[in-house]
Amino acid sequence: ILRMYGVYSRKEVCPFKQVHPKSKKRLDIVVAEGQLGCEKKMLLDVTITNPVNSYTRNHRVNQNTAANHAHALKINKYSVDAAAVNSVVKPMVWESTGRLHPETLALLKLVAGVDGSNVSLDAKNLFRYWMRMLSVTLQKSFARAFLKGRKRLMSNN
Repeated sequence: ILRMYGVYSRKEVCPFKQVHPKSKKRLDIVVAEGQLGCEKKMLLDVTITNPVNSYTRNHRVNQNTAANHAHALKINKYSVDAAAVNSVVKPMVWESTGRLHPETLALLKLVAGVDGSNVSLDAKNLFRYWMRMLSVTLQKSFARAFLKGRKRLMSNN
């Protein structure tokens, strides 16, 4: 999606090799400097979190609780190393229900150019198309994982 919108990016990169030669920390996408309104290199790390867990089953929680927690974990994990290589970490967090973290949604809107008030109908339609494609891909991955797990459980009986 990033490349379609003209954003230069690379996948599966370890940007911390300069500072920590033995570092195994890899980020999913690295966006080059000077793009998307950021003068530093952007390090995007995609994570999917489940909003239903033992805590949320027994307590009432606000929307985005799981997404905010996953976002904070990614920031804590990468921010010190990112600062050392003059970069900024931008976690891209999806909940397994399809909800996006507000910063993830804002970043995707910025990439698609639909973050302002003067947006063409074509840009909005293309953004909706990409969001649907992301949702379908996520759902398809969950279905495959479920079927694979089921098959594994059934083969042990």
